[in-house]
Amino acid sequence: MTTPPPKKDDHTCPICDAPAPQTVKTFPFCTDRCRTLDLGKWIKGEYVISRPMEEADWDED
Repeated sequence: MTTPPPKKDDHTCPICDAPAPQTVKTFPFCTDRCRTLDLGKWIKGEYVISRPMEEADWDED
């Protein structure tokens, strides 16, 4: 059995992969718990920007 292709509005939570429709208050997360876990990862330094920002990064096309 094959999985149907995702609908345009389908989105999964980046923390737990549960469905997180755009209509939920915590979008793009499915719950406040996942949103808080993501914030904790930023605070602990688990997420980092891969390189220093350059002036060209601020240019808008």
